[in-house]
Amino acid sequence: MTQHEAPLPRAVRGHHLTPAVTRNVAPAAPQTTYAENVAPAYDPYAGQVTAVNAVQTAQPTTGIGAIGGGLAGNQIEHVVHKTTTYQVQVRMNDGSIRNFNYDAAPGVSVGERVRVSGDSLTPA
Repeated sequence: MTQHEAPLPRAVRGHHLTPAVTRNVAPAAPQTTYAENVAPAYDPYAGQVTAVNAVQTAQPTTGIGAIGGGLAGNQIEHVVHKTTTYQVQVRMNDGSIRNFNYDAAPGVSVGERVRVSGDSLTPA
């Protein structure tokens, strides 16, 4: 301090000359596992269900309707003898679309990930 400078109040003395102390603490690194760092393996037999459609088709008539009342009986037989099949559409991992037909409810739903095993699908 020189002769012409006034002394600083005790509370301020030295505080403005002291560099600010900061903590150089690095943020905690997120905990990752090996599986998070590795891209999933490409499975050419896997895909996602994009549609499940119930399809009703008339069964061929047996001729019994013609005997039992002519044309009207034949039409009734067409209405009564329908079968329901299910068509499942799957978008494969490579972007292609495949269709699978089932005689009974397939047990998969739209949006579900599946894997192709021969001509059938299994949940992935």
